[in-house]
Amino acid sequence: MLDDLSLFVSIIQAGSLQKAAMQMNMPASTLSRRLQKLEAHLGCKLLNRSSRGITLTREGKNYFDQCQPLLAMLAQNIEDLHQNTTQPSGTIRVLAPINLSIFMANFWRDFLQNYPDISLVLQLNNRNDNFLQQGADLALRIGKQNDSGLIQKRLASVETGIVATQTYLNKHPKIKHPADLLRQHWLVAQPLSKIVLTNQQSGEVFKLNLSTARFQVNEISLCIALAKQHLGLTYVPKVLCQTELKKGQLINILPKWQMPKRDIYAVYNAQQQLPMRVRVLYDALADFFH
Repeated sequence: MLDDLSLFVSIIQAGSLQKAAMQMNMPASTLSRRLQKLEAHLGCKLLNRSSRGITLTREGKNYFDQCQPLLAMLAQNIEDLHQNTTQPSGTIRVLAPINLSIFMANFWRDFLQNYPDISLVLQLNNRNDNFLQQGADLALRIGKQNDSGLIQKRLASVETGIVATQTYLNKHPKIKHPADLLRQHWLVAQPLSKIVLTNQQSGEVFKLNLSTARFQVNEISLCIALAKQHLGLTYVPKVLCQTELKKGQLINILPKWQMPKRDIYAVYNAQQQLPMRVRVLYDALADFFH
């Protein structure tokens, strides 16, 4: 029906059946048959045909006047959709953890410079907000999500560790075994309140629960800042304090004991084809983390 309607409009714009058939690379007999089919469906004659050409009937003119702008709007919407899915432009809404996003500051800078027609809206928090309800195009998540409605691509695995300053360590009981961690002051960055330590040589496993620690906060960077002020130990992703570790401002505790890695995922709606603007962001993220 929609195709036949488009053919009818094309005939009027061309001025004759023969010209319209040539423009659409279609036999004139086929075009005439489809026009007759449309007229039969509508129950009225749309065109008068003569040796001089074609003229619209009253019903045909009314129908043409109503349908032409609708078809033009539809064509424009299709073109806009095509550009949206094939060209990197428009707005991308991203959900992401606060500290990870701050660590990625240079990435966001480079991405905006490389794609000047793309705008970024970053919604940052450390909660696992419902991806679909937030209307986001893509989210960065720590750990795999229990949601079959999402496509999840692992970008990287980040090492974790327990860190403190040498000043703190000099003033408190020595740490030779994970059991010694129970006698320390802790700065807990939620949700990192449970630690599993595995001895790389013996395979011994020690589990530590810090849910009753005196200081707890949902901001990793604050724990790192307070640890640098000699207030205690903190368990964090090493990538967020790699500068302090390299400079010796923080010391990695129990390096022979391995702690779980935290996987970083890019997630998006499984029911939606990625527009080009989101695809280039995902590809850039994959390159950044590798």
